[in-house]
Amino acid sequence: MKSSLFILITACLFVTSCKSIDDTIDDKDANDKDTIAVTSLDIPVVKAGWDIYTAGTYHYGPSIIINDDKSIDAWFATAGDAFGERLYPETSSASAVQLSGTMTAAQMFTATDPYYAIEVCCPTWGSTNADLTLSLYNWDTDYNTTTSKMPIATKTYNKVADNSWLKISNDNLFPAGKYLWVLSQPANTIGVWSYADTQSGTQGYLNGSSFSGSYRALLLPVNGVASYWDQIAYRHSADGGKTCQVIRWF
Repeated sequence: MKSSLFILITACLFVTSCKSIDDTIDDKDANDKDTIAVTSLDIPVVKAGWDIYTAGTYHYGPSIIINDDKSIDAWFATAGDAFGERLYPETSSASAVQLSGTMTAAQMFTATDPYYAIEVCCPTWGSTNADLTLSLYNWDTDYNTTTSKMPIATKTYNKVADNSWLKISNDNLFPAGKYLWVLSQPANTIGVWSYADTQSGTQGYLNGSSFSGSYRALLLPVNGVASYWDQIAYRHSADGGKTCQVIRWF
């Protein structure tokens, strides 16, 4: 019968040794008829190269089910943060660049793995009537060659709220490779956040000319939201914790 034992691990996640569950129920009322004494449990222990939790900053204790076939189902929660791979340097200061008329902002980036979406954060200085178009291209040689071809996806956003994340996504995932996202056709007061430093693997462009900087953009590996207060990741490991598969985010 499939095991349904949930292990609640608190301050430390997958350390080289863990206390028995017996030690975690000392504060239970010994006379409580609902108390179940657990005498032994095969708790997984991390080994070199094992990595089931990769969501970011540790927040809450995880819940884990170890099944009879030694597979593991695990749920983790992280504190509020920006989700995904940042295409900008976290330590660099940002400034808002307003776009108008025929102005464009763009960024070449490299996806080392298949990904779900690209998102770009756009300030409107408090306006709620701004429009902007986000397009995604397969990178080819240089900026002009790339943008002379048809984009693989385009989406126009209307009435953009301040600091909204504009997104182009693909449920079947975009393959690994080099891409270029482009913001164009701005209407009313809208722009993009720019950073003075360049993120590795990227190249920023303003009106088609390259510059040594980055934009506030995220590469999302799976379906999720650009920022969140809390988020739960469900992962499954078929080999006892050596490798794992991202099932979904909540």
